[in-house]
Amino acid sequence: MKRLYPVRVVLQVPGRVLPDAKLQYSSSTCTDAANTGQWRQSGYLRPAQLQHWAVLNLAGQDYAAGLSEFVAALVRQLQQQGGTAVTPRTVNGSASAVPAYVQQAAAAAGGSTSDVQLLLVVLPNDKGQTYNEVKTAASALGVVTQCMVASKAGIGPASRSSNIKAQYVGNILLKINHKAGGTNWQLPQGPEAWAAKLGTQQLMVLGIDVGHGIAGGGGNKPSTAAVVGSLDRGCMRYGAVVTEQTAGEEIVLGLQEAVEQLLRDRYNELSGPGQAVSTSGGRLPVAGLPECLVIYRDGVSDSQYTAVLQEEVAAVREACVEVGGPSYKPKITFLVVSKSHGTRLFPHPQDPNSSDTSVGGKSGNVLPGTAVDTLITAPLKYEFFLNSHAGIQGTNRPGRYNVLVDEAGLGFDGLQLITQHLASTYCACTRTISCPAPARYADKAARVAGAAGLPGSWQVLQAAAPGVKAREYRVLDVGQAMAGKMWFV
Repeated sequence: MKRLYPVRVVLQVPGRVLPDAKLQYSSSTCTDAANTGQWRQSGYLRPAQLQHWAVLNLAGQDYAAGLSEFVAALVRQLQQQGGTAVTPRTVNGSASAVPAYVQQAAAAAGGSTSDVQLLLVVLPNDKGQTYNEVKTAASALGVVTQCMVASKAGIGPASRSSNIKAQYVGNILLKINHKAGGTNWQLPQGPEAWAAKLGTQQLMVLGIDVGHGIAGGGGNKPSTAAVVGSLDRGCMRYGAVVTEQTAGEEIVLGLQEAVEQLLRDRYNELSGPGQAVSTSGGRLPVAGLPECLVIYRDGVSDSQYTAVLQEEVAAVREACVEVGGPSYKPKITFLVVSKSHGTRLFPHPQDPNSSDTSVGGKSGNVLPGTAVDTLITAPLKYEFFLNSHAGIQGTNRPGRYNVLVDEAGLGFDGLQLITQHLASTYCACTRTISCPAPARYADKAARVAGAAGLPGSWQVLQAAAPGVKAREYRVLDVGQAMAGKMWFV
């Protein structure tokens, strides 16, 4: 029997390198990544003021001294970034009674539960059970947590000295600052600078992702769908709505309800004091709602594009009518993000400026911001490839973007610039990432909420019948106290 071998075809294709975003920190000057895909911090734009926070030590009393050293380093770095923090009280507990210890830590933070800004939780190991119990207990109280494993944080027992690494502390602090209501940096230009065709229109970006309990969506565990949406005009702070739905169902069944909630959350966030409205029910003034929605949908295959158009895009339109009335018809741009493909981009061997080595990189990948939208794209599809991130090791896998709807008429120029800029806004690292931030946040929200086991009431859209699978979903209740907080980072 003759064996068949895969054939790898290398084509020379035209591409372009998009300009990296300029990022604004606390100073009046902007940090420029200069197509390196990474940058240095220079003071948080809006640093957190930690007044009500506490530390929960689940690693054991033996780690108390090393934990104190870590907290001191954390506070010191926050102060260097322009923030302040009171010395937190530490509750020493164990993994045997997590809910009780989480409640004690929340009480130790001072004030009422609604005043608690953050609980810093030290886990004994990276096994998921304790982490899940912490998230479940904290969500029930409406308290945001930041978990870390003692060994990874460099926190050692009394028998050996701790090895606290400043870089690890800084990475944890990036998440803490956003969870506590701060903003690490922002894109100083408004969205109109990313895409001239937007003009002065208000932009809201959303990310959608669905996660399944077993690879391929098998089994009976419900699938988890997350929808995130930007709450500020700079697209730096996001809210999230998470649902559980029929196992293996890829279409987001509760999308209309999720988008309604996020539109209301955004309106409340941007309204002045005393102008906020209820988070459920009632029409909102169209003038206070976004005029353009750019939506990044992760994790659907080519065969599902028609279903996404028929159900998900329609659900977004229905949500807009429900919130703003029949006259509210924002322009919708809907892209599918895919990383599951075999296409790779390589620098041209005779053009040294096409490689990241030309800007000090070491991986030999194409430059961050390299976009290709001809020759290797499907002739009947509106798609492009974008390598938005800097490679660390191995060959980068560029994002493949299929545009299903583009009512704003942004075109390749506008969509590629917006996508590249959004890849610079992921708050948990000072690097551009391989996809736009809202897509990554949606993935994170689905994972965190799925681990927390949050409550919610099931709604049946289609009852099960012989040969027909039920279609049902429930919105997971993260609590009103968590609304507007980036608990999923």
